[in-house]
Amino acid sequence: MSVGPCLEALDEAIAAGTALGIDTAAATAVRETARERARFAGDAYVLALVGGTGVGKSTLLNALAGAEVSPASPRRPTTSEAVAWLPADRRGELAELIAWLGITQIREHAPGQLPDVAVLDLPDIDSIASEHRAKVDAL
Repeated sequence: MSVGPCLEALDEAIAAGTALGIDTAAATAVRETARERARFAGDAYVLALVGGTGVGKSTLLNALAGAEVSPASPRRPTTSEAVAWLPADRRGELAELIAWLGITQIREHAPGQLPDVAVLDLPDIDSIASEHRAKVDAL
């Protein structure tokens, strides 16, 4: 399914809501974010590991990588900044998207190792550190 028809339907809903006097600010913000995100070309999959404290997001990424890509520890919370694990030959293609997402910790993997997949290891969604939760919400 293409996002184009979805954005067209959202445009119609916003117009109808506006005509009825309904506050459409939240829907308008979603539409603009979706349009901005849609401008990034590429056919790589971007997968985010999202979950609670200590569920093993970083451990899973490290297992996929066969090496430490994102520090894992019994200390909670451990991951405070998102980590992107990208195919080395796709880094250029994904660079603008990763920058738009605000991710600065980037690790590369060999092209043969999940060649079309970029994995994001995110902070915990239920963190005692409110800034961690805010980062996940923003992403």
